[in-house]
Amino acid sequence: MKKTTLSLIAVMAMASSLAAAEVEKKESMVSGIENITVSGDAKLYYSTDDTKIGTEKPDLFSQESAKGQVGFNIGVSADLSENVSGKINLQGISTLGLENNLVNNVWSGGTTQTEVWASEAWVAGTLGKTTAKIGRMELDTPLVFTENWSVSSNTFESGILLNEDIPDTTIVAGYIGRHNGGANGSIGIVDPVKNDTFSSFGNGAYVIGGINNSWEPLTAQAWYYNVTDASKAYWLQADLDIEGIKVGAQYGANMLNDDTLDADGNAFAVKVGYTNKDLMDLKLCGSYSQTGDKSAFGSNFSTGGQSKLYTEMYYNFGNVTAKDTSSFKVHGSIVVPGEVGLMAQYVQADMDKYDNTASEVTLEASKKFGGLNTSIAYMSVKDLANSSYTGSTTTENIVQAKLNYSF
Repeated sequence: MKKTTLSLIAVMAMASSLAAAEVEKKESMVSGIENITVSGDAKLYYSTDDTKIGTEKPDLFSQESAKGQVGFNIGVSADLSENVSGKINLQGISTLGLENNLVNNVWSGGTTQTEVWASEAWVAGTLGKTTAKIGRMELDTPLVFTENWSVSSNTFESGILLNEDIPDTTIVAGYIGRHNGGANGSIGIVDPVKNDTFSSFGNGAYVIGGINNSWEPLTAQAWYYNVTDASKAYWLQADLDIEGIKVGAQYGANMLNDDTLDADGNAFAVKVGYTNKDLMDLKLCGSYSQTGDKSAFGSNFSTGGQSKLYTEMYYNFGNVTAKDTSSFKVHGSIVVPGEVGLMAQYVQADMDKYDNTASEVTLEASKKFGGLNTSIAYMSVKDLANSSYTGSTTTENIVQAKLNYSF
């Protein structure tokens, strides 16, 4: 397994070198292909917690409570001809046998087997100020996006148009046909990985959005989504940054296409923050959100887990977006001597509909060593994984360690 992975990297690197040599020596034979770039990353993630398994509460660092996995990305991008570019990216996961003596669980995929799949394969062409991109790709929109918190990430098979003819404005329009955000096409399952789980995104989804920066301190955006035969939604957001003072507001609403009233949902959020790069790169932020009392709103349509709300938790996704929930978050970070980043935050979600409160305390330390990013985080989580909103008051402890080398 390790030998195969190394061989794959070596073959791709060799292919890149040969292609670059051909560009220099026999330019006419490679049809103008240039700017070939090989990039990627390798990850080793570990997590442990003392969440009850049945009626037993395991030790924090025991094998039965731990999960670990290795992930990698390796991609080749190039300019295929004038105004045409493309990329192919392979993503993979493996436990490297960690489940034999250190962990019982995995971060992603639900299997200890090694999996490799093409996470990206796209071609893009530009004409004037319009770019068209088609294939399998990452997306980053408020309600449909690629999540990068795990050892693997989800992608989409789609066609996207971007236009910048309007000054200081980007217009985005697209169609999303398939994704690996949930098994068998169901929306609401986090940690998609296998190539064979790419499935229909509803019956197809349409999205159109606009991002405007006419006044430099203000970025405003508006988005509309139509997941055919499933739901419709829109999202409005404005973020202001003046000399380190950051203020933002978000509002969104969604409804089923059959106009079932009880399925309508909405959410709004606001934030106020302050940054000072000269003072240990200080960052402070406070945010508040409120959801409607008819249905949950705000989660990633492709996974149903993480959301773009300012108040989103570090780990315990799905709480701040529950129906009839008011949430607040306070966040702070600094960089101390030795270039060590320290972060602390507290999030609380009061779910009035369920007479329950979920909270999360997070402490994280991080440091870069060249291309290697390292971090260790501790979380104290109340009402872990929503626990069906039964009013549980149990508190769980979680420790995560992450190594990520980018090249």
